Amino acid sequence: MPDVRFPSIDFRALDVDKAAAELNKALREAAYVAVGLGVIGLQKAQVQRVELTRQLESQVDTAALRSQLSDLARSVDEAITPIRGQINEGLDRLEEALPTTAREVVHTLRDAAASQEQAVRQAIGLS
Repeated sequence: MPDVRFPSIDFRALDVDKAAAELNKALREAAYVAVGLGVIGLQKAQVQRVELTRQLESQVDTAALRSQLSDLARSVDEAITPIRGQINEGLDRLEEALPTTAREVVHTLRDAAASQEQAVRQAIGLS
């Protein structure tokens, strides 16, 4: 059997407070990026919806189109509701594991994302 040697690591030199602060910073930045991407995605979807509505208004009966788009929006919402629940459960577990400061940041970001989602839901008639 070959002689395998692993390098020794001196953990006494590790600054736990600094490592925790860096982890907290990285988690905060990741949460900001995730929420930012979500907001940008929602805004882009809303812009595309408005553009599509404008294009189709000249071609189709507006009332029928609004009804079809509303039905489509409800169908999509029903389809993603279970996924949204799973994501929220995962985020709840993540928040519980985070230090207090990071937990507060993630909670604030989730509230901001929920506000944006509610605004989009109202704009497309789901609320």
